[in-house]
Amino acid sequence: MDIEKQEAKEAGGLAFLIGVLFIITQSLSVFGGDGGDLVSAICTKGVAHPPGYPLYTFLGRLLFFLPFFTPAWRVSLISSIPGALTVALVFILVTRLTKNKTAGILSALTLAFSYLFWLYSSVPEVFSLNNLFLTLLTLITFSLLEKFEEKKLRWWFFIAGLSLSHHHFSLWFYPVFVTAVYFSNRKYWNKNFFKKILSYLPFFLLGLIPYIYVPLAAKNWPVINWNGVTNLNNFFKLVTRAAYGSFISHGGSLEVGLNERLFLALGYFFSLFEYFGWVGFLLFILGGIFFWRLNKKIFYFFFALFLTEIAFLFYSGFKLSSAEAFSVGVYLRFLLPGLIFGVIFMGGGIVFLNRFLVDFFKERLHFSVFSKKTLSLLLFLPFAIFPITLFAKNFPRILSLRDDFRAENLGRDILETLPPKSILILANDTPLFNTQYVRYCLKEREDVFLLHLSLMNQDFYRRVIEKNFPQLELPEDKDNFFKNFVALNSPKFPIYTNDFSQWEEGYFSPEGLLYRYYSSAQEIPSVKEIYQKNNLIWEKYHDPLKENSYGFEPVTISAVRRNYYYSAMKLAQLFTEAKHWDEAIFYWEKAIYFEPKDLSLRLNLGEVYTKKGDCQRAEETLKKALADFSSPLPYLYLKENAAECWHDNVKKEEYEKLYQEKTKKPSKDHSQ
Repeated sequence: MDIEKQEAKEAGGLAFLIGVLFIITQSLSVFGGDGGDLVSAICTKGVAHPPGYPLYTFLGRLLFFLPFFTPAWRVSLISSIPGALTVALVFILVTRLTKNKTAGILSALTLAFSYLFWLYSSVPEVFSLNNLFLTLLTLITFSLLEKFEEKKLRWWFFIAGLSLSHHHFSLWFYPVFVTAVYFSNRKYWNKNFFKKILSYLPFFLLGLIPYIYVPLAAKNWPVINWNGVTNLNNFFKLVTRAAYGSFISHGGSLEVGLNERLFLALGYFFSLFEYFGWVGFLLFILGGIFFWRLNKKIFYFFFALFLTEIAFLFYSGFKLSSAEAFSVGVYLRFLLPGLIFGVIFMGGGIVFLNRFLVDFFKERLHFSVFSKKTLSLLLFLPFAIFPITLFAKNFPRILSLRDDFRAENLGRDILETLPPKSILILANDTPLFNTQYVRYCLKEREDVFLLHLSLMNQDFYRRVIEKNFPQLELPEDKDNFFKNFVALNSPKFPIYTNDFSQWEEGYFSPEGLLYRYYSSAQEIPSVKEIYQKNNLIWEKYHDPLKENSYGFEPVTISAVRRNYYYSAMKLAQLFTEAKHWDEAIFYWEKAIYFEPKDLSLRLNLGEVYTKKGDCQRAEETLKKALADFSSPLPYLYLKENAAECWHDNVKKEEYEKLYQEKTKKPSKDHSQ
């Protein structure tokens, strides 16, 4: 790429300063989400979840040998360094687009200090490196539109291949990049098109070389070994994400309706307000006007990238609700390219507004104290408040996450639930991935046989267990492998899981965050024993609320907290069904502590007080629910409490009337 020396020097200096900031705020632990699986794959020389992220895991293996801090911190360098480089590339892009270096600096700093970008530049995740490749492809493509050169094309094909060896999300933007590259010089491409494509193909294939890491890692049957890539079929399944459903974002995305998808697409605009406020949104709109007037070809290119982001969000099918915290966290990560493109538009908006103000002062107010150039520079100063404000707001948030061990402690608590030499069969990303990190990277509870529930019936996973856990007995019959495996090993080792919905048979008793498997109902402890055992277990657990030093909780971390809430709720339901009211109250209150925004927990607690005969506490609990929530549902439970506990028909009718009033729809007045 032909970047002037001065520009490269300035961009390098900016990358260095931002890189130092990102490294200072790097997380010392995993952040929930996919981080636990990624770092665990690196620790075990394994293969991460589909599509395998070969470039990321290869770079992680190199960083893993650094002699300081935690494994998660070392791997996070693949986030902080690419994040800083992306900021530098945005500086170059905006400077070249607007011909204004000040706008380039302000835009780059705005991106660097925005919460979502800074967050994923400080935690062990794949998205910062993906941002770098997308921004680099954007810069090279824009550079080709400015001045077509064959050496730029060679770089373009190499980076395009390299980006695919990391993350498939970049594929969404390829049609825009390819179209722009074609129209950068149609005469060049129309002559000997296929011959030219073949001449550039080796550069693209060179970028795909990191995929060699996957079969090399898989051949040793590491304990983290998705898809068992020892043949082309399994390699294809890994790369196409067949485990999640090829060419869809996740297994449940096809169930999401049109209205929900439209909301997901509109979420991009909501994110601009969330991370940049109304000022940022206004600059985004003005930037669109600026680029439209400046160069329509350039405008179409960036607008097409922006529309592609919207199209992906529409397609994604993520479920956005408090009950789907993990899904919300995944959705937010995919806003990152759109935020980068948005910041580039904001750079144009800054120049547009600056020029308007300069013209206003010079031509309309005949302001002559300063020259036009000096006045322009002075009028840029108010825009500096924007990134400074973002820094002041987000620095404490990001810094608080540096020492946030809530995700890691979830895995630690799960492992500490187990007696010695237990088999632990986990499902769901948040508990599984974080437990993997504690078990395999921090090497705690190495006596535990940690297995992946969703892989148990896959042929290759037999080899994984055989290689890593030779103490376990494997059934000779491959049919019903999981069922036979449990039958063979349960007499020798205690078996635990966090999800028994996929088990064909057996009996399960809750123990903390897990369930213990029993082959017969006679083995299950009594309700009293379950209560006593759980009290001892929960006393040892970490408190995911007390560990939050800043009082700020990203949605990915809220998914960690919900594991505690869900387990406490299940215990409360068990004791409620057994009519052990005091025990039920204890765990309903614990569940409310972990999830205070769930109205159903308050209602259940009030109902238990009613059944226990504690009418006053029931009424107090339900009235507090009325005060804390806008729902009229507590009136129904107050009505039940009045009838069954107080035996007060007057109160019963009063609450019934209040419920009817609150739920009655206002009628339209048709009178003339």
